[in-house]
Amino acid sequence: MLDSETFQTMKHTSISENKLLQEIKIQETTLQYLQSEYKVEFSDEEWEHICLFEHHFQTENTTDVSDAFGLDELITKKNSFWDYIRKLKDIISNFANTSRKTISRRKNRHISWESQNGVHVWTDKVHNPLIIEQHVYEYITSIYGDDIQRVVCVDCSEICQHTKGIHVHFDLASPDCRFMEEIASSARRLLANKHSCSSPSVLFWKPDSTTQYVDKSGNIARFHLRDDVTHGKIGENIVWNSTAPADDVDILEGECVSCFSEVLPKPLHWECFNISEEWNLDVPLTMQIILESFINRNSIRKSNASNELLDTKYKALYSTYDRLLNVFNKNHIGIIQERNTTELSMHYTSVSTVFGITSH
Repeated sequence: MLDSETFQTMKHTSISENKLLQEIKIQETTLQYLQSEYKVEFSDEEWEHICLFEHHFQTENTTDVSDAFGLDELITKKNSFWDYIRKLKDIISNFANTSRKTISRRKNRHISWESQNGVHVWTDKVHNPLIIEQHVYEYITSIYGDDIQRVVCVDCSEICQHTKGIHVHFDLASPDCRFMEEIASSARRLLANKHSCSSPSVLFWKPDSTTQYVDKSGNIARFHLRDDVTHGKIGENIVWNSTAPADDVDILEGECVSCFSEVLPKPLHWECFNISEEWNLDVPLTMQIILESFINRNSIRKSNASNELLDTKYKALYSTYDRLLNVFNKNHIGIIQERNTTELSMHYTSVSTVFGITSH
């Protein structure tokens, strides 16, 4: 039973966005406290959410709750449970934005590591392809939204006849993108203004076509991609190739200022990974609070090696959060996943090692 005000609030509030709810049928006869006389006031979808609420209230309370509480107290408890659900929905409403920021921050930190240990591309000066890709991706998505999934930048091959420049490859979110010409022009403008280089070719790939050049650690085999394009091995993967004459840009030899003068964040890589720092300083506080609730404090108190046990549990929680970010964005490769992938490739002949790694 609920008071009339709460019933009206529930009518206009979706408890769950789960589309799978449409595939199940909650048996109303099993819901001890469902007030079926109100069903006529709701649509079928609204009533499904009422039943879902009643199911979970009944599940989280004892089956004989009516015997333990009076009518007024029962109504109070159900109203309190409803208020708790609403507050929880309000709290998590910003999780999508938090996830985007976390993925972006970790990507930048990974770029910082790669910048110290990675490859370079050349025009008349040396560039960091990861920095260029970051600049292009952030600029294009800020204008055109989610039309682009991935950016890959390479320099010219030996057979290129044009002025040296940066070839840009866009992995489209949809082959029906209507702004390819504008995106190509925007990318060229950014490269000219920020990196003082031209872009003789901007290729638009069908969705997920560049995934074949990305290893399980998220590293891009950019020069393999370049060679396949050069030798015509890309088949039907290209939607459109935008070519343009060399831009009139001021060329200065040496290192690209935009690539190498930028202050980079603290590097993120499994070789320098510290779980205490990463959990406390990198994982958003809201997620820390939620995930730490799954740590059984009694087991920690009873353990003779509590510090080691905590370390293991925090690594498990960190890895879980990484997997959740991958659910949110399939292109996100977590640091634990990257480490496990690397170790698996190094020790693939040892079955015991494989099981030891994947059990973490």
